[in-house]
Amino acid sequence: MDNNVNSVPIADQQSSQRVQLNNSKNNKLDYNQLLKYSQACDLPKTEIDTLLKIFKRLDINKQGFLSYHDMIDLLKEFGFLIDQQCKEKIFKEIELRNTQQLDFQTIIFVTKVCKGFESENKHEEQQIHFNEFIDAFVALGGEPDASGYVHKNRIIEILKDEFDLQFDIDDFLEQLEVQNDQLDFDNFKSLFKANNKQSMKKNSSLLSLFSQRSMVKSTSSISTVKIRMKDFEKFVQKLEQEDSEFLSQASPIKKS
Repeated sequence: MDNNVNSVPIADQQSSQRVQLNNSKNNKLDYNQLLKYSQACDLPKTEIDTLLKIFKRLDINKQGFLSYHDMIDLLKEFGFLIDQQCKEKIFKEIELRNTQQLDFQTIIFVTKVCKGFESENKHEEQQIHFNEFIDAFVALGGEPDASGYVHKNRIIEILKDEFDLQFDIDDFLEQLEVQNDQLDFDNFKSLFKANNKQSMKKNSSLLSLFSQRSMVKSTSSISTVKIRMKDFEKFVQKLEQEDSEFLSQASPIKKS
């Protein structure tokens, strides 16, 4: 089992099972008792309370355990994005734990599995995004170790001369707030931070294309990148058209 996942202590599991066994005899589940045996885990109390609240609502028959589909619904309602890869991770961990029923202790365990899975994915995404920045920085003249500088004229040269793009590059760079003639890695990264969705799409697409350019190794691949850059030009024009249409719709109509 993943060493980063702290399973619920065996004693607490057994205590929880005894509570459920006693409650099954009385045909009434005491959720307060069940909650008592959940305090030993390392989840914040607010999260445990939220989990129990959802658990109680989904446990219609008050049996003390959920069906598989109810468990997935609980995890989604709690805020997790449960894709197929996450489901496989859950299945693997539950199987290793030799779980017989999806009781509340198991729900807590699975919640921690999902948290770990989410954290791993976030780290991988951050690393991929950082590598994309490095590739783009190198493509424009920087160094692979993030040292050196990217020159504004080099950006213009690649966009306009090497890839024959015809849109207003100076205006585009102004929108990206390129104020200095040379940019270090941190300033270069700041170019692609946007405060609205339109700019975010435009900036991330440009970053992706610069990143791909760093991997150009042959004449044929240069042609491929040129095609992609032409696609980017069309993309920019489309966004500008959308902005123009939005502004025209937002402007008040003057009555004659």
